[in-house]
Amino acid sequence: MMQAPFANAIFPLIYNYAIKLLIDLFTVKSQITLHLAIYPIILFIGINAWLEICWRLHNFAAWKSMPYIMQSVMHKVYNYVSNHSYRFFQNNLTGTITSKVKGINDGCQQLHNALEYQVSKPVLTTIVSGIGLACVNWKIFLIVIIFAIIQGVVSIFFGKKLNFIEKTKENAWHKIVGYMADNISNIFTVCSYAKKQYEEHQINEQYEKKYKPLALQWCKIDFIMSCLQAAIYLIFMALLFIYMIYLKNSGDISVGDIAFIMAMAYVFIDNMWAAINAIKDFSHMVARFRSSFSIMQIPQEIIDIPHPIKLKVSAGEIIFNNLVTAQPPIG
Repeated sequence: MMQAPFANAIFPLIYNYAIKLLIDLFTVKSQITLHLAIYPIILFIGINAWLEICWRLHNFAAWKSMPYIMQSVMHKVYNYVSNHSYRFFQNNLTGTITSKVKGINDGCQQLHNALEYQVSKPVLTTIVSGIGLACVNWKIFLIVIIFAIIQGVVSIFFGKKLNFIEKTKENAWHKIVGYMADNISNIFTVCSYAKKQYEEHQINEQYEKKYKPLALQWCKIDFIMSCLQAAIYLIFMALLFIYMIYLKNSGDISVGDIAFIMAMAYVFIDNMWAAINAIKDFSHMVARFRSSFSIMQIPQEIIDIPHPIKLKVSAGEIIFNNLVTAQPPIG
């Protein structure tokens, strides 16, 4: 299944290279024949056909594997949780347990989809487009590498902070959901013996003291990171345009090279920005999944008797018990 994102990454490189060859032909030749244009045409048609074939193989592989994988995950999670001792269920909110079990099953599917569509495509496309720029001019590649390193350092630095906050925030959210689920499951008892103020206060207090401060801190750090990334992006674009003008005036690149550099620079920047955001979102998914998966890391407590004696009940005891329970009440 993961071969399809590689096809997505290579597609813009070959596609834009075919366009470059056509533009160079138009600038050199007054008339273009089919014989002269056959190579870029084959590249153009071939890369489109190859992309479609790769994704159909991806769809076939998902068809034959994913339903069975998710069934296995669901079975293992439920089997592990249900085999805990009664003390585990006494010491943990039923709603929190249910929320984490659901979080594991949902998280597996979300992580898989994120790797296939949201993370792998922009990351691989960024790498391939950077290599394509390096093939045109190594100095342009140097500018691209410096930009990528600076953006990567900023993203990693802030990403670690955001990931830690997200995991802590998700644990607080599971507890809130646990309170709500337990109140809903015991709604008749709550309505009969309380006015629901205590339950509402408990949930609001958990949100105000635990979840809300973490959410505000996450938004603040994300805002600062986005501002820095935008400033770095504008500086990179300015340097790229200035240096490309210099290369054209010195005769180091052709008109087709300019078109190729402009197209691949846009692909590189757009996909790197998408990759940074995708990795950030993916780290949040991982944090939420780890928060849910913590329930699978709690050791199962075995409190049953190692060698229990088999209970044997005779037919006479069964008849006697039935007769006793069938007697009318005294008085």
